Amino acid sequence: MKKLTHYLFSICIGICFTVDCASQVFVSPCVGTFSRKGLFFDLEAKNSNVTISRFSLLVQNTGTRDLSIYYKAGTHVGFEANPAAWTLADTTQNWNPIFALACPIPPAIIPGDLNICIPANQRYGFYIIMTAGVGSIESHNTLTTGSLAVSNPDLNLYTGVGQNTLSIFNGGGPFTPDLTWQGEMNYTIQPYTIGNDTLICYGQSLILDAGNGFNGYLWNTGDTTQTIIVDSTATYYVNVSNGAGCDFVDSINVTVDSCLYINGYSAASQLFFASVINSQLIIKWNDNIHLLQMCNMEGKLIEVIKVNASEKEFILDINDLPHATYFIKGIATNKIYHTRFVKQY
Repeated sequence: MKKLTHYLFSICIGICFTVDCASQVFVSPCVGTFSRKGLFFDLEAKNSNVTISRFSLLVQNTGTRDLSIYYKAGTHVGFEANPAAWTLADTTQNWNPIFALACPIPPAIIPGDLNICIPANQRYGFYIIMTAGVGSIESHNTLTTGSLAVSNPDLNLYTGVGQNTLSIFNGGGPFTPDLTWQGEMNYTIQPYTIGNDTLICYGQSLILDAGNGFNGYLWNTGDTTQTIIVDSTATYYVNVSNGAGCDFVDSINVTVDSCLYINGYSAASQLFFASVINSQLIIKWNDNIHLLQMCNMEGKLIEVIKVNASEKEFILDINDLPHATYFIKGIATNKIYHTRFVKQY
């Protein structure tokens, strides 16, 4: 269950979603030095979408080489000699990496940035091939093709096959079975949310924002825009695609309430109001309020004020505030109070 947020006014819910998550590293350690020009392997995302941004390899021999990286949805098994099944992700020319002749071989970063997203609970095949130059890609042959080789909380690596020549897809074969990719891979886990479950008042509306930077949007209302405006009690879903092969889905429960109990307070037992005198905002209450929040008409948070439970009044200098209408929210232990004021001059 998402946290319930209670609003008296129209506000924008959502995030400006960009791929700015902290990069993580998946490591397949050096076990052996079985040299090949090309290597196939599978990666499987576990419970979250995983975006691959970079590979590092273990290599032998000094000198420059050209390299290409391919990928496909689904396993590589059975598609090693089928170029049409693969998508070229990146090429590197005249790469001259660091090398060693035996483990531990330091991982050499392949230049260039990738943007390959593996959807949660799906497996993708990868193919890294030297197309010119000297040297080799180092793997180990201690496991059988299709075996789970390395695992972390986000990804599984499965043993694949290798090839002996510089020819892309080895000219149709033959291929060397039971080879495991060794090196490091940078990736990100992309969380996604359109906000907490929200309560609004009758007559108010809510802007749901699915975030920017996506290639496509589809709401369960049928809308295909980044934002929608809602004013009815319902569960709203959105599916967004990021252009790198992944979709993200989230939902939000919106409840429309009468809000009669928070429409300003004048009774002695439930007091919460704000007034402006000589550019000073005076807020008074009699409940055990511990936090005050001030927002503008667009829902932007202007001020957050922590107060002691024993306090029943707070005075704030608002001389620098622009002329506009503002909302004040008082948060008590079991209740949220709302009121508003106008800065006129």
